Order: sequence, then structure tokens, then C-alpha cells
Amino acid sequence: TAKELNVIPQIGIRTKLYSKGSGKWESSGGDNSKFGLNTTEILEVIKTLKDNGMLSSLNMLHFHIGSQVTAVSHIQKAVKEAARIYAKLQRGGANIQYFNIGGGLGVNYDSSKTSSFSSTNYTLQEYANNVVSTLKTICDEENAPYPTIISESGRAIAAHHSMLIINIPGRKNVKQYDEVTVNEKDPIIVHELHDCYRKIGIRNYEECYHDAIYLKERLINLFSLGKLGLEEKSKGETLFWKICQCVTSFASEEGNTSEQIQKLGKHLSNKYLGNFSIFQSIPDSWAINQLFPVLPIHRLNEKPTCKGTIIDLTCDSDGEINQFIDQTHTKELLELHQLNDEPYYLAITLIGAYQDTMGDCHNLFGTVNEVHIAQKNNDNWYIKHIIPADTTANVLNNMKYETAGLLKTLNKALEREQTIETENFIKLYKEELGKPTYLHLQSLRFAEID
Repeated sequence: TAKELNVIPQIGIRTKLYSKGSGKWESSGGDNSKFGLNTTEILEVIKTLKDNGMLSSLNMLHFHIGSQVTAVSHIQKAVKEAARIYAKLQRGGANIQYFNIGGGLGVNYDSSKTSSFSSTNYTLQEYANNVVSTLKTICDEENAPYPTIISESGRAIAAHHSMLIINIPGRKNVKQYDEVTVNEKDPIIVHELHDCYRKIGIRNYEECYHDAIYLKERLINLFSLGKLGLEEKSKGETLFWKICQCVTSFASEEGNTSEQIQKLGKHLSNKYLGNFSIFQSIPDSWAINQLFPVLPIHRLNEKPTCKGTIIDLTCDSDGEINQFIDQTHTKELLELHQLNDEPYYLAITLIGAYQDTMGDCHNLFGTVNEVHIAQKNNDNWYIKHIIPADTTANVLNNMKYETAGLLKTLNKALEREQTIETENFIKLYKEELGKPTYLHLQSLRFAEID
């Protein structure tokens, strides 16, 4: 085809390295990768190009060992292997000018500087030093010319450019139970739970917690067998949860962070309702448990006094952020402020890579308002663009429900009832079609749900 068109093509080949990356995307490299040519296939390409007098058109060697490479040693191995291939091809008559190292430069999401999935154990400078020095060493050994290095570090470039600001319209609180009155007519199991609650203290709270778990199991079994009424079951459950609240209080006082205490603390934690959809705005949080930094953007001179998780507006139980960045590993609860009559905002940062393109309208939540900020000189900034959020009409039309047809159906259903109420209903219907799919907080007060 090139001869027919009388053009000289510029050809690059992607090699399938034996070396693999590290982290969630390491399958992009290695023998079983679906990408690239192995050694035999590369030699076949070289022969075909030679036979057609086009070997000089081969000017780029490319490889990619996966996104978010967490350990620098894997980068060194890959560059070393690819550099050998480059040098051998050069000695075989190829004229490769570009050495494309692909992507893989990671983002230190959790600031731990380790080889965990959400971090990197190297800096940008160390990454560059390793690529250049490794390639130079091989070229010197093989007496090959130094190529131009090309990188495709999309995640590292894009991740920092975007953040999501969400407002918190409400919070589901840990229920505060009233004191339980136990009388002689109550069954033994209720009395045993009450005794456990009365004797709990700083010295025995773990033992009481274990006893309470056992007693609660007995309580449920007795109810299932028909030997307890609803009121008796309620008393027993209330006593159990009051014991649990005492346990977390004593554990906090003692600094107990054992696994069972952390698990109980999560169960008793608050849930902060975010006015957003995880599946639309940060799908990787749900899909691959990607950690994104989450933090308040105001009230920074106030110490947070609450802990909780963040739930979204969807009716999907997976719509919750329950893993957060900590100094060493991860934590299941985030330090947050008590809600008051003022708006409360959180930022979810480093979401510039892939989240916009992969987000979907799960539960019919559309895109959010988008604001593009540009920088002037002297660290000043200005708003360059404002892109409105998807309206309800936008989302319905994308789902092949045309709003004109919906309005026609509604008008037809109400045509027999020509009243002020029906007119107001149709007006309201039209107004809602033109609004975003998220809560309109101008008319809402913050809610505390017990």
C-alpha cells in the first residue's frame, strides 16, 4: 500500500517484554500480555521490512509494562531488557531513533512512598535518572547511538489536574439508645445482658464484649424459636448496643486499636451523606478500591471531633467510601467535623486520570458542574470555563427517553383534569427536567438522621 501511494511510512513496533510492572496493572507486561510482539515476531517484522526495502522506516521501539508501577526496580528491569532489544536491532541495520518507554510513572496517592497499590517508592527525579542511566549503560556496552526517549505518562500528568468538591447535606448518626428497664418478668437472656451492661468497666470491657456477642446470638436464636416477643428482643438488642458503645469508649480511653475494636468502631461510626455519585465521579474507588485523598476544604482551624465514612446518593450499597489514607497503611474511618447550619464541603483530589471517561449514569446520576481554573502570572487565577451539570432531561434523553414524548404522555394523562393543580404539576415537571440530577441544596437544611 505504501508503494502504491508513493509514501514512506514511519513505523514503530511494540515489544512484549518478559519484565512486568508492579501493582494492579502488571498484567500489561510479561509473557501473557495481550500487547506487543515477542522476539520471534519482531524478527519476522524485520525480515518483512528488509525484503521490501523498508527497514529504514522502522524508527521507534515501544514498550509498556502497565499503569501505576509502584516499584522502581521493575522500571529498571524493563528499561534494561528493552534497551538490549533496541541495541540489537540497531546492530542489525535498523535506524531506530525513538525509544518509547510507554506509561507507568505512578502517582503517590497516599503519600506513603511505598510500593503499595496507591503509592510509589520513587520520585519523579529517581524515575528519570533510572530510565536515562540504564539506557545509557546498555547503549555504551553495545556501542549503539543514544535514542530520543519518549514517555506516555498519562496518569502522572493528568491525575493532579482535577478534584471533586462535594457538599454534605446530612449525616446518619450512631443511634443513642435510652436506658432499659428490666423487670422480673423479662426472660433470663435479657437479665444476663443487663448484668453484662452493669458490670462493664475499663478493666473488663473486652471480656464483657465477648460475653455480649455470645448472649446476642442466644437472643436471636430464642426469638427465631418463638420463645421471645418483640419487646423482649428489643430490650436485649438495646442492651447489646449500649454495651458496644461502652466498649468503644473504654477502648478509646485506653488507646486500644486491636482489629476487633476497629471493626466495632466502624460498625458504630457515622455515615456522612455526600451529594454525588461514586459511580459517576470516582468509579475507580468502587471498581478497584483506588485510594483518593479526601479532606475538608474549610473549618481547617477546628479539630474534627467525629469519625465516619462517606456514602453517596445512589441506592447501591457499594456507593460508599470506607477506606481512607493514613500515615502508614489505610484506615476505615475519616476524621470529620460536626455538622452545623453552615454548608460543609469535602474535596476528593487526584482524580484527573480516567475518572471522567469511565464514570457512568448508574441510578441516573449525571455529570456534575465543572469549573475550569486557569493560572495567571504571580500565582493569580481566574475561572476560564463553567460547564453546567447534566440535567434530568439530558440523562433521560441519553437513556432514549425523549423528554418531548414524556411531556406528551403526561399531558394526555391529565387532559381530563384541567385544574390549577394539574397545571402546577406540569409546570413543576418541566422545571425538574431542567435541573441537575443531584440535590438542590438551596432549599434544604442539613439533616441529622438518628
